[in-house]
Amino acid sequence: LEKPLSDSELPLVTVQIPTRNELVAIRCAEHCLAFDYPKDKYEILIGDDSDNPVFSGRIAAFAAENSAMVKVLKRQSNSGYKAGNLNNMLPHSKGEFLVLFDSDFIPQPDFLRRIIAPMVHDKGIAGVQARWTFFNAEQNMVSVLGATIGASVHHVALPFSNKRRRLSILCGSAEAVRKDLLGKMGGWQHGSLTEDIEYTLRLLKNGYKIQYLPSLECASEVPFKPRDLYRQQMRWAYGVIAAVKDHFKGL
Repeated sequence: LEKPLSDSELPLVTVQIPTRNELVAIRCAEHCLAFDYPKDKYEILIGDDSDNPVFSGRIAAFAAENSAMVKVLKRQSNSGYKAGNLNNMLPHSKGEFLVLFDSDFIPQPDFLRRIIAPMVHDKGIAGVQARWTFFNAEQNMVSVLGATIGASVHHVALPFSNKRRRLSILCGSAEAVRKDLLGKMGGWQHGSLTEDIEYTLRLLKNGYKIQYLPSLECASEVPFKPRDLYRQQMRWAYGVIAAVKDHFKGL
């Protein structure tokens, strides 16, 4: 599935970076600009839900400096949270495939070629998930805990389920999905706290496959403040429970 793609096989891709009051979105976009991928075959959309005009100004200035590749879509509110932001970008996305990053992710130059390869080779694959790593895992005790939680998912649970049961999930970042199928399925669930899990369950209910790529890693920043880690884990917990309640009968 990770068979390299020739330049002639490369499809048009839209990279989406949803953000809210996070200047690290610029760092993420800078790394996306360095992809080893033809510049005329991908675009970068930054969905800016910031309510801080200073942050929005910095992001807009960055996009203006890189206007050939980067476009900002600014909303007046964060209605629907991240899912609403992603849905807002969907009709403006030209790519056959969508590659999503949270603001604090740092993809490597070969990431784009590798993340879409499984879907190009196998039309039955609806989404691809890369493995997360954490570049600040040893920053303090909070980051150690957060990285341990993340590693248990990406180094234990997902590889096991993918190998033994051919079952995987989308994790919300460093992932790729088919744009036409996402639209056909009604987009992301507006207001979902874990739109990735909710969409995963919809795909599985309808017989689609998701491929996990443990050899394709993408570095990210884990929360290093107690309150931030707590809020992240509670959001994930509530979101997953809500998604399972919505789809349990059909699984």
